[in-house]
Amino acid sequence: MAGYQAARGEFIVDFDNYAEVDLRELSFDSDAEPDCAEDGEEEPDVLTAADTEETRNLLLELKVAVADIYLNRQQERHRRHKLIKQYGLVNVRKFMALEHKFYGRTLRLCTERLRPFTRLLRPIAYDLFIEALHCEAELKEHIQHLQSYREAGLTKVGSGAIFRKLHAVREAEKHKRNITTDALAIVQDQLACKQWLDKFSQQGKSQAPISLPNMPRKLAPPLNIVGYPGFEKLTTEEKELCARLRLLPESFIGFKKILTTEAQKQGYLRLAHARPLIKIDVNKTRKIYDLLVDNGLILKEPDS
Repeated sequence: MAGYQAARGEFIVDFDNYAEVDLRELSFDSDAEPDCAEDGEEEPDVLTAADTEETRNLLLELKVAVADIYLNRQQERHRRHKLIKQYGLVNVRKFMALEHKFYGRTLRLCTERLRPFTRLLRPIAYDLFIEALHCEAELKEHIQHLQSYREAGLTKVGSGAIFRKLHAVREAEKHKRNITTDALAIVQDQLACKQWLDKFSQQGKSQAPISLPNMPRKLAPPLNIVGYPGFEKLTTEEKELCARLRLLPESFIGFKKILTTEAQKQGYLRLAHARPLIKIDVNKTRKIYDLLVDNGLILKEPDS
């Protein structure tokens, strides 16, 4: 049942549910005399007919004002009920489940930002508008996939399925740890290579298997940022950096703006001054800083 909370055994409280409380002691009975001795006030010795009539008129105006306030609150409650009925929001959980089922994460973020403007459109017009945004997002994603195919050297659309399959297999194999990758990493590290060779020379005569030294923690796979907000605004180098550092495009654009703005103010920006500006990992800050320096957006030292 819509609006019923089974865990609490009650219904959802209506908007401004206690609006009628202010009317419980309101009376328009003309025979009722105003009580002038309330709240400890002393009753006046002489109360003329003019004062009594003025007090009654003032009380009547106050009562009418209270009634007007109540009517305005009733109109707001009715407006909310009408919106709930028009947009099918009686069961909010079902409405949210439909959004999560049919729309992706990027479009859901967009619809959440546009939700305050739903009152400006009729329900059918709003649904058509959201569906148009959905089609636009799908077209953008398809165009980005075609661009990636073209960069890989593909000239036929039918080759895309084979490319995606082989690309997934290659990425899965790339992140698997085996003895070959460990040996290559050891060769690049002189200290680890020396330790492994010393251990090999000591155990060369025995038939016991030789274990490789402990490797550093495996890095997380790159983040697929295709379709996220701000993806189209990045260059190829920035896209690769965001995927490798697992940064969202919007976050990277914000960090880039902060660093470039500070560099424009001072004329240059050192790495030590850049780290306090963006509160992220220092290694990620260094890589972002190096990319901006290589692209000429930031100067390391002031011009002499």
